Amino acid sequence: MRKLLFAFLLCLGAVNANPLDPVVRSQINVHQYYSKMIDYYQKEDWKRLAWQCQDLIADFPTSPFARESYYYLGVAHLNMNNFAFANQAFSDYLKEELSPKFFDQVIRYKFEIAKAFDGGARTHLFGWHRMPKWLPAYEEAIEIYDEVITTLPRDDLAAQSLFHKGALLLRMEEYAKSVEAFQTLIRRFPKHPLAVDGYIGISHAHLTECEKEFPDENKLELAQISLRKFRYQFPSEPRIEEAEGMVLKMKEELAKDLLEIAEFYQRTKKPKAAKIYHDTILKRYPETKTALKSEKQLEKLHVKMDSH
Repeated sequence: MRKLLFAFLLCLGAVNANPLDPVVRSQINVHQYYSKMIDYYQKEDWKRLAWQCQDLIADFPTSPFARESYYYLGVAHLNMNNFAFANQAFSDYLKEELSPKFFDQVIRYKFEIAKAFDGGARTHLFGWHRMPKWLPAYEEAIEIYDEVITTLPRDDLAAQSLFHKGALLLRMEEYAKSVEAFQTLIRRFPKHPLAVDGYIGISHAHLTECEKEFPDENKLELAQISLRKFRYQFPSEPRIEEAEGMVLKMKEELAKDLLEIAEFYQRTKKPKAAKIYHDTILKRYPETKTALKSEKQLEKLHVKMDSH
C-alpha cells in the first residue's frame, strides 16, 4: 500500500512540475527541436533540416539528440551536394558516438562523398561555405577512401575503395602509390572481381610512368612479374591480353629509346657503337615494331662496314 501511495505522489509531482523550471523547459525545447528536425528529414526539406540540426547542436550540445543531429546534418549537406560539410558532419557523428546506430550508413555515405570528390566535385575556397567551389578535392577523396579501408578492412566497400584510390592516384601521377593500392587490393581480396582490375591497374600505372616520365627497364620487369601473377591467379581471364598489350607497349618505349641512341651514333659516323644498340634492341625486344626498324638499319650498317 505504501509503495502505491509513493508512486502516486511521484506521478502527481511530475504532473504539477513547474513549467518555468529550467530543466523542464530544456527537456520540452530539445524534444521540440528534435521533432522538427525529423519532420524536415521526412519531408526532404534539406535546407531547413540543416538549420534545425545546427540550432539543436548549438543550443543543446550535451543532449543525446545533439549527437544524432550530426548524422542528419550530414544527410542534409549530402543531399545539397555540400560534400565537404557532409563529410565533416559525419566525422563529428562518429566521434560523438561509441557505437552509433547509423554507423554502417555513415561509412557508405562517406564512400559516396569520396567518389563525388574523385569524380571532380570541388570544395569551397578556405573551407568557407559562402566562398565558391574552386578547389579540386582529390586529397580529400584519398583520405576518405583510407578511412573506409581502415574502418572496414575486409568489407566489399574496402575493396571498392582500394580500387578507386589506386585509379585516382594514377590520374594524379602518383605511380608508386597507385601500384601499392592495387597490390593491396589483390593481396587482401584475391578472389574479388576487382582483383582483375587491380592487375590491369598495375600494368597501366607502369606503362603510363614509362610513357610520361622516362623508359625504365626496372618498371618493365615489375610489370612482367605482375603479369605472371595475373596469369597464374586468373589463367582463363580474357583481360590478360590487355595486360600483355601494355607490357608490349612498355617494351616498345624502351626499344624506341635505344633506337634514338643508335641513330645518333649513325649520324655521328660511329657505326660500331650504333651496332651495339641495334643488337641490344633485337636481343631484348624482338617482338616490337622498333626491332624491325632496327633490323633494317643494321643491314645497311653491315653493308657500309663491309664496304670499308
